[in-house]
Amino acid sequence: MGLKKLLLIISTTFITSYAYSYPYIYGRCTYKGTLPYWQIEYYTIEVPKKTCDITSESEVENLSYWKYRNKKMIDSAGLSFNWIDSSPQELGVLQRDCFGIMASTFLYLESPSTYTFCADADDGVVLYIDGNKYNFKSSTYGDCFSIKGEGECRTDPVSLSAGYHYVEVRYYEYTGNAKFKLGAKEGSASDCTGAYPLTWTNIIVPGVRSEYYSDAVPGGYNIYVGDKWDDTIDHQWGENAPDIDGLSPNYFSTRFATYLLIRNPGAYKFCFQYDDAIRIWFNGSKIYEDWKTGTLKEYSLPPLVMISGLHELVVEHFEAEGNATLRLGYGDYCDGITTTFNPVPEDMFAYIKFECLKTPEEGCSVIGGFAGIPVIAVGVFIFIFRKKILKLKAL
Repeated sequence: MGLKKLLLIISTTFITSYAYSYPYIYGRCTYKGTLPYWQIEYYTIEVPKKTCDITSESEVENLSYWKYRNKKMIDSAGLSFNWIDSSPQELGVLQRDCFGIMASTFLYLESPSTYTFCADADDGVVLYIDGNKYNFKSSTYGDCFSIKGEGECRTDPVSLSAGYHYVEVRYYEYTGNAKFKLGAKEGSASDCTGAYPLTWTNIIVPGVRSEYYSDAVPGGYNIYVGDKWDDTIDHQWGENAPDIDGLSPNYFSTRFATYLLIRNPGAYKFCFQYDDAIRIWFNGSKIYEDWKTGTLKEYSLPPLVMISGLHELVVEHFEAEGNATLRLGYGDYCDGITTTFNPVPEDMFAYIKFECLKTPEEGCSVIGGFAGIPVIAVGVFIFIFRKKILKLKAL
């Protein structure tokens, strides 16, 4: 064996998927498991100095004009909307025209399968799977990602391998009535009979759970302020506070819990940029801790050879004063240089289920860690919970 090959083996860590074996536990709350839903994101389409009726088709389809408004989780059968001449309440504004939706999920297949996808949409709709574009077509309109009237469209047959696939559907409404319904049939289909409603249950909603605490002692995790459902771990707050009501720009703590969903097995290199401090748990082990105030740093994990599947990741971070940063990156830019960085994309994060037992007035608790590898605490603890803590619940 050559020296170069030997050094590669020594410096590479082999990681299997232990996600469900090591739930992260904090107090009486457990982070474990996934949710079988789609993520639905709502957008208004806003072209500067133009009303919707004079906006061109290319402008409506340009994502730089899509302004994010809100998102929610729904099951597969819920991918059926008929707003007629109104608009989704989730937009937060009454905008009957020029709005868009992105629906995304991870689909798991035990064996290779072929699907024909169907969409009943007014106006445009297009499908992406693992970043590859699949056009919906109709004999009336041709390409269905276009300004058109009501009509049913379908893709050519799409062959998918066994394993996980990131599925995303984009829909937009131009003017007039609005509707969107998604369906699928196994195999090659010449029509969409029986394609609706979509019945997939072998799916996982994407995302990251983030929690925010305000403590005089950084990292205390005592005063809960709020939580969010993020797309990624990529935050450069600077001297500002995170977008959470009641959170100060200084002396706050965060916790990010998620699964890294590896679709293609292989070697991966991950890194973290942070300011001030972090500690990291990965698949059941605390793998890094730098729990003190400081300036912007970058820490790279050793190369990981990972099988496909879910790998649990929990990152705790605190900010004292000055600038605040927390970012997860991967690839060649994990080089210790903070001016170069490649963020991990949203199609690699699966949302983690979060549940809390009923709060006791007193008792003993694991303070933080993974089941099986806990941080040991001995004694009796008196828990004083503010009303805000009751907001902690599974989404």
